[in-house]
Amino acid sequence: MLAVAGAADAAAIRVNPGFDANTVPRNDDSFVGPVGLGFSIDFYGLPFSTAFVNNNGNITFDAGLSTFTPFNLTTTGRQIIAPFFADVDTRSAGRPVRYGQDTVDGRPAFGVNWIDVDYFSSSTAHTNRNSFQLVLIDRSDINPGDFDFEFNYDQIQWRLARRAAVTPVVAAGTRPVPASRTAPVCRARRSSSRARRSTAPSWTVVRMR
Repeated sequence: MLAVAGAADAAAIRVNPGFDANTVPRNDDSFVGPVGLGFSIDFYGLPFSTAFVNNNGNITFDAGLSTFTPFNLTTTGRQIIAPFFADVDTRSAGRPVRYGQDTVDGRPAFGVNWIDVDYFSSSTAHTNRNSFQLVLIDRSDINPGDFDFEFNYDQIQWRLARRAAVTPVVAAGTRPVPASRTAPVCRARRSSSRARRSTAPSWTVVRMR
């Protein structure tokens, strides 16, 4: 795997209507799925066409995940992509998590929006919210199963919830993207990190291979 830092995107959150088509019911530590991606991916040698959308800032491919405390993604056996692994709580305040299929640059895409989400224990008294997004983009035009994924951040206003340290990370049984867990990332506002699953050259902010 190669991670290469790049410039931030000025308009981080994609506003594709399909990414808002489905709603995860308001909850604490729950998930929905498996739900269809709309295309097939090769995730480090494992084929998937569905995923579980987990309230706590991540998706998984093997099973739903209720865990709210971030764990070591470099040693876990879970098949996970986590733009912001944290204790999201949408029961009483903020907006619920939304997800669905659309297209990006004419290619099939699957997006999950954690927009204006609250933290544990959810309360209308909370004034700080996080807004971030995960987008998977089919790149079978390069090789079967290839895909891009984007971590898009509009605002990160809370860092701690319950006993869980908020941890913005990328992982697939490998290692975090540089700057994960650092103060600049936790203060991110309208920035974007994009990662590529293919070995081909990429325009993305973070290239993984």
